[in-house]
Amino acid sequence: MIPTEKVDIFIRNTLNQIHALDDITSINYWSDGTDAGQEGQWKWASSGTPIGYTNWAPLEPSHAPEDCLAICGVKGFKWNDDICVRTHPFICERNRKLPVPDL
Repeated sequence: MIPTEKVDIFIRNTLNQIHALDDITSINYWSDGTDAGQEGQWKWASSGTPIGYTNWAPLEPSHAPEDCLAICGVKGFKWNDDICVRTHPFICERNRKLPVPDL
């Protein structure tokens, strides 16, 4: 979930740092936003709660057959509705009380 502008700015800043030397025109990340249940009624899939805060790129959401929320590099890591079957990495939320596993 991206419930506030503060969280959204943190995500965008983090993605910009990660991809500082990359061509971001084809970099997208999934969030858990969806309007698959009802077109135009965006909610967080993880909780079922309606999306309050938004940061859609201009002309988005486009209401095409795109039901999943992507954070889109070419659009400054603003939000874009995208076709859900596309392959993008995803952003997960974790409980801060849990330890980060060793990789």
